[in-house]
Amino acid sequence: MLLKAGLNCSRLTGDDYYDKFSTRHGFNVGFEAQIPTSNPCVYSIGLMYSQQGSHAEGFGVYKMDYINLPLLLNVYLWKGLAIKGGVQPGMFVYGKKKGNRLTEHWSYDEDESITPEFRLKFSIPVGISYEFGRFQVDARYNFGLNDALREGARHRVIQLSFGYIFKK
Repeated sequence: MLLKAGLNCSRLTGDDYYDKFSTRHGFNVGFEAQIPTSNPCVYSIGLMYSQQGSHAEGFGVYKMDYINLPLLLNVYLWKGLAIKGGVQPGMFVYGKKKGNRLTEHWSYDEDESITPEFRLKFSIPVGISYEFGRFQVDARYNFGLNDALREGARHRVIQLSFGYIFKK
């Protein structure tokens, strides 16, 4: 069992409309359990709370939070060093668009709820981790597979997390 927490750097991408979107920083927290198989491979399943979204020039911040379920295959290349990949379903739990809306002639404050077209999203996480003693450092990149908003935006998320291993 691994308890972990860390930093997310996320961005919504898609067509040219999303070129003005930039990184939103958030956190991730949760746990993972490993299911041993034949060496050097290990399956892992987790449950993570993840703050995602994007900053949008002239529109504010899109805050989109998810409960993710990473299902990964970890291949240990060397003692403690693993590469990983898999699939990650996620359930949308919170969304807000906050900030100042700027137009050519005026501006106004916005604070509205976001409702994605689909509450369930899928992504492909790939990454690398290193274990030393009872600690783990994990870096992942998540490629969003389906639309995060009605407008066709997909998540791209860099996750860096630190974990404590309760039992080896």
